Amino acid sequence: MKMRVLFPLISLLLLVASANSQQSVASLKPMHASALEQFLSSHKTHGFRPEHFLDKEYLKDIKKSFRKGFMPYYCFGDFNNDLIEDFAILLSREGEPKKTSDEIGTHTPDYPLTVVVFNGEKRGKFRVAFTE
Repeated sequence: MKMRVLFPLISLLLLVASANSQQSVASLKPMHASALEQFLSSHKTHGFRPEHFLDKEYLKDIKKSFRKGFMPYYCFGDFNNDLIEDFAILLSREGEPKKTSDEIGTHTPDYPLTVVVFNGEKRGKFRVAFTE
């Protein structure tokens, strides 16, 4: 069941474009960067994932399809229809890929990554709504 939820979310992160290249937390929108920095300060095993982890040619091809400022691990929008902007980001976490199996016995690697969805709240605040 987890993979059924994660796959569309990770796909969304890989397909949504935004305004800058993803080089550092400072590349994100300022309010998003602040919320992410707070999250990372209390989750020391997680880290920002810059776009240079992707193959250069692959990233170049993606940017042709979308636009130069595409950020492969970050997206934002009103995910929960409350008229307040939310954002999601794919982070690195400590560990090595491990083989796992899902409910139907399919073996898939568990990469050391974490998807975090932040729901926007009034006054520009964000709360973690989902972590996997």
